[in-house]
Amino acid sequence: EQRQLSLRRYDRCGSSVKSNMEGIAGAIMTEASLSFLGFGVKAPTSSWGSMINESLGFFRDAPWIPLIPGLAIAITVFAFNLFGDGVRDALDPRLK
Repeated sequence: EQRQLSLRRYDRCGSSVKSNMEGIAGAIMTEASLSFLGFGVKAPTSSWGSMINESLGFFRDAPWIPLIPGLAIAITVFAFNLFGDGVRDALDPRLK
């Protein structure tokens, strides 16, 4: 009984961590999207979305310039999702 009770607690913890990591990844995407559209943080503060927006003027001559912050967003969001999956898999007793 005690073993089964503690396994349920870890199962909820893994799901909670996974949910939080997805929330962080979603917040990064939301902030970058809003900054790209001009509704995010203002000029002295840098943001990946505003970096992409400002670099679109150079896209014809140097197409890699907007690609760099775009890749940074993609890698960061993927890392948070991967970390959340790993923690959930490590703490979920049904997967062992």
